[in-house]
Amino acid sequence: MIVNSDSVLLFICIICILAMLWMQVSYRRAQQALNWWNSRQYRKMRYEGELIRERILQDLFIIRRNLELSQTNSRGSQEKLDKYDLETFENLHHSLINLSEYLYPAHIDDSLGLAIACLAECWKLHIPLLNLQLDIPTDWDDKCYERSRLILMVFSELLQITLPLIAPSVSISISLKQQSTRNELIVKIISPDISKLESYSCSQQLKFLKQCFKFLTPGKCLLRKENQTQIWYFYWQAPKEFFVTQTDNEIQMLVG
Repeated sequence: MIVNSDSVLLFICIICILAMLWMQVSYRRAQQALNWWNSRQYRKMRYEGELIRERILQDLFIIRRNLELSQTNSRGSQEKLDKYDLETFENLHHSLINLSEYLYPAHIDDSLGLAIACLAECWKLHIPLLNLQLDIPTDWDDKCYERSRLILMVFSELLQITLPLIAPSVSISISLKQQSTRNELIVKIISPDISKLESYSCSQQLKFLKQCFKFLTPGKCLLRKENQTQIWYFYWQAPKEFFVTQTDNEIQMLVG
């Protein structure tokens, strides 16, 4: 009995040590992924801040200065300034639209599906040869706006990491579904240059992205590879309100 007790105690100690090592490794991986996520968000905010200071504010100053000088300018010089101001104003308007989309994406409070579709269509403007297929509902019953924003950010990061490497010949199929217990977003990327996503730098970033999604959502993220195809699966828990509503509807259908 003593030998058996010592063996059991030794086994328990080994299990505890392995569990502690696993927790330390998991913590380290989560820390690295979150540092990567924070670094990317910081660079984006820094870029937007520099854009405001170095372009938007300067353009506004030029327009203001031209308005002040408009009373003393000759007709010919004023026409040149008006044309210049119009071009400056159009660039300013475009910059503000981009800044607005970054700070507060379109449709994010109304429908996650519409927000994802809008973001995907923006990429199609940048990559005209992009073959885009959408299977996305316009209605989305989820009042957790912060989570919808996070899902959209993860989706945006996925496109930013992958598309520049495999453009312009690329096809993307996006499917979004809301089920009784969980939601799912499936992104299928097809390209003859899909092997470029296997580089160490890209693979590491995608690995961090998966870990951030699992940690922040929380949810599950899976990747399946098939020849020239990568298929991303994102799963997260559906809101309780959707489950209750769907259950009530099913009961009413059975009773009816």
